[in-house]
Amino acid sequence: PGRNCTHIQILTFLSRAAGITSTSIPWDKEQMQVQNWAREKGMIDDSFNGSKECTRAEAVNYIWQALGKESAKASSFTDVDPNASYAKAVDWAVANGVTNGDNAAQTEFSPDKVCTRGHIVTFLHRAYVPEARLTVNS
Repeated sequence: PGRNCTHIQILTFLSRAAGITSTSIPWDKEQMQVQNWAREKGMIDDSFNGSKECTRAEAVNYIWQALGKESAKASSFTDVDPNASYAKAVDWAVANGVTNGDNAAQTEFSPDKVCTRGHIVTFLHRAYVPEARLTVNS
């Protein structure tokens, strides 16, 4: 859980949750299926680098896209530009109790902070299990 998570790893977790891939096939074949699925959903393009470490912004963006790109009330983080490509995903993740701020005052999201596998699993658990979500203040 303490190791940094790569893009191919989080996309693999998401594709398995969606029932697209499984551990019953060789890893190289699964990686191709994962990339094809993510490309079809518009999550990645031809510049995709699966071995690159995944940031908080990228992680919530992938999860948001995998779960349907629902709209949500704007969050108020000082380090998330409302025009950033991942801003709507951050809004959704906060509104749905998937994550919150990354500082004590809850004013910063830390979009460029690299996620560990433990962080990713926590995000995924909260995204897929409503009872596990953080309490959202209205």
